[in-house]
Amino acid sequence: MDLLEATRPAMAAFCLVALVYKLLTSSKAHRDPATMALLAVFASGAIAWTVTTPGVSEALEHRTGLPNLSTLIMELLAAVVLSPALLVAVITWSNSPAEAKRKRRVVIARGCAIGAVMITLWTAAAVKTPDGTEYLVQNANHPMVIAYLLVFELGFGHGLTVLLRLCWPYARLSRDTWLRRGLFVTMIGAGADLLVIAGRLISVPALMLGYDPMAWEVALGIVSRLGTVGIVLGLLLPSIAAQCGNVAAWWRDVRSYQALGSLWRDLNRAFPEVSLLNGKVPRRSYVRVEEMRYLLGRRVIEIRDSWRALRPYVPDNNARADTDLKHLAVEAAWSLRAALAAKSAGRAANEESGASSLERLEATNLDDDIEWLVRVGRAYTATQPPEDRKVLLPAAN
Repeated sequence: MDLLEATRPAMAAFCLVALVYKLLTSSKAHRDPATMALLAVFASGAIAWTVTTPGVSEALEHRTGLPNLSTLIMELLAAVVLSPALLVAVITWSNSPAEAKRKRRVVIARGCAIGAVMITLWTAAAVKTPDGTEYLVQNANHPMVIAYLLVFELGFGHGLTVLLRLCWPYARLSRDTWLRRGLFVTMIGAGADLLVIAGRLISVPALMLGYDPMAWEVALGIVSRLGTVGIVLGLLLPSIAAQCGNVAAWWRDVRSYQALGSLWRDLNRAFPEVSLLNGKVPRRSYVRVEEMRYLLGRRVIEIRDSWRALRPYVPDNNARADTDLKHLAVEAAWSLRAALAAKSAGRAANEESGASSLERLEATNLDDDIEWLVRVGRAYTATQPPEDRKVLLPAAN
């Protein structure tokens, strides 16, 4: 049991990390009841596991003189905050706004009523036992304790039951892999907590029949911790997966942006009027997913515009019947170097020249365009210009 108690700070830290993560990744959270409900779930978990940590609970009860106050706080948070918050989130997700608003009020009112009854029964019971969550089990033969236990466990279990009932059909029907996994993990967590509730309720008749409920209290403590981890992790899993996808997309955009660097710089020197940003980009833009995507798109547009402006200087024999994209990218890179060298040397422009097949203008979306230009950009960087740039110039007519 001492080892189990030592895990409380870790559980508190886990819930706190979930709370901070949700705060950082939720924009305009105060306008979304479901997001506020999830924040309440994580905050209640962090506070509950913190106040029942041995050192904190002893200090709290020493200052107030109220025995088992930390356990009362934990149970109030479970039945009055966490369980209703789960219901609020589920109701918001599965109902129309008007219907969800009405149902949320009912849930919050019921939670407040359960809290008032719990405090009244706890005060009337006035149980004085050693600190710990097992004090209810040790005194399950007292009528007031039995009433308190029933109100708490049933109030806490109601939200878990509804959550479990609604998660199952959505988990089977959802096409989103990570949402489906998150719902299944949440169901496991809710099921674990319902097992804990069943175990605590069974302790009442077990004690009356002469059995010692403390015999399975350690097992219930382990299952309770699994329940918390399951619910918190399951609720966050879709969001974490989405954030990981954003990070992967951001890193891919950063690499593409860097790959286009040499090509863009040389084209920008030749046609500085094409650049919209003129190289003045705040550093913070490089670490934001949306802004990095915009910068990459802007760089692609400027390369395309510069390449179009460079057409009069592109050698006529720059296209071959080759389907290998790597070879075509190298040829396009040398073609661009030759065109830049011709422009720099002041060669006469061929105003009748059109688009080269190496530009691959048939790309139908931005991603295809980026993929091709990144190939050209990497080939351009790899094919360093010779010391004598005249070798790049086409023969004069």
